This record gives sequence, C-alpha cells and structure tokens, in this order.
Amino acid sequence: MATRLHRRLVEWLNAYRRKHATWCLAGAIGVALLAAIAWFLTFWVIKFVLWVGFSWVLANPFLRTLGALGVCGLVVVAHRRANWEQIQELKTDHPALAGSLQAAAWITGDSLFVLAGPKTFSSLVKVWAMITLTAPRLTQLAWELYRRSQTAAGMDVEACAVVLATLLKSDRKVPLDELIQKAPDLDWRRVLREVTVVDGVQVRLGEDPLVSIADSEREEITNQLEAMPGT
Repeated sequence: MATRLHRRLVEWLNAYRRKHATWCLAGAIGVALLAAIAWFLTFWVIKFVLWVGFSWVLANPFLRTLGALGVCGLVVVAHRRANWEQIQELKTDHPALAGSLQAAAWITGDSLFVLAGPKTFSSLVKVWAMITLTAPRLTQLAWELYRRSQTAAGMDVEACAVVLATLLKSDRKVPLDELIQKAPDLDWRRVLREVTVVDGVQVRLGEDPLVSIADSEREEITNQLEAMPGT
C-alpha cells in the first residue's frame, strides 16, 4: 500500500511536471523565434561580408546566396566542435596575432568585429565566437528546452516518487544501488532522466553512482507537501 508521503509526492509531481512542461515549451518557442531572427541576421551579415570582400569572385548574387548558406553550415559545424571552456579561458595576448586578426576582419568587411574594441587575441576570439555562434547556440537551447518539456510531460510520477521519497528522508547522497533495490523492475535510465527535471535533484555518475537533492530544495518540497490538504 502506498504511504502518505508517496501519495502526496505523486500529486505534487503531477502538478510540477505539468507546470514545468508548459514553461519549458513556452521557453522553447520563444528561444526558437530568437534563433530564427539570429539566423536571418547571420545570413545577411555573411552575405554582406561576401559582397564586400569577395565580390570579385562571387559576382553573381545567387553564388553569394549559396556561399552564405555554406558559411552558415560551417557555423553549425563550428558550434558542434567548439570548446567553450577553452575559448573562455584563453589568455594569449600577442599583438601580432591580434593585429593580423583585425586586418583579416577589415579585409572581409567585418567592421563590427573591429569596432567592438577588443585589443587582445583573447577578447577577439570571444567576440568572434559570440557573434558567429549565437544563432546555433540559440537553436540548441530551443531544442534542449523542447526535449525537457517532453521529458517532464511524460514523467513516470510513480517511479519518480519512489526516488524523491528516499531523497527527502535522507540527509546524504543515496547510492543508486540502494534505490534500485527498492524497485528493481523500473527502467532506471528513464527514471534518472526524468527525476532530474525536478530542481535540485542531481545524479553523480562514476564507479559508485549517487543521487542527491539540494538541502534548500528538500526543505521547500517538504514544506509544500506538509501544506497539502488531505491525507
């Protein structure tokens, strides 16, 4: 028989997943619109750069359109391969490299790059990454928000309630093996993906996987459960 805590968690999770799915879907739609605008601007900026810097090669407007589309494709590839941690931590400050990059920017007509004002190689790389990779980053964010909304909407609340009940009653990180013993028949790959939709729930992978919930979230959820009417 389901415990009082389990029943309340199922009710709480049903309300939480509906709200979370709605907000994530709304966010995905909003970010997707921003991504569409960013792609539109990126395309025309690239086409303008090709016109300014390479009109002697791409004299035909159709060829410039194909070239701009090709560069947009390369931007997507660059985004998938970009190491953002290295970009953010890059500290190289070499005047010759920075000057060469500025000269290349002027040659290609990318005046916004130069007028932005960064003088170090590190700053130039960051500005270049920010300008060229904004559209694919927004596209990826929209997709991730959509997937999160679908995960929340399809949450197995009964299974996730088992995990949350254990986490709320424990003041430590719970070994995954301990959770599996409570319900060995569950699809734990799916359960872990869905329960992490709840704010504060984290899964630490490794040789001994652990599942935990932030203390602040444990207190907040507990207070909300205690305030619920009924048994």
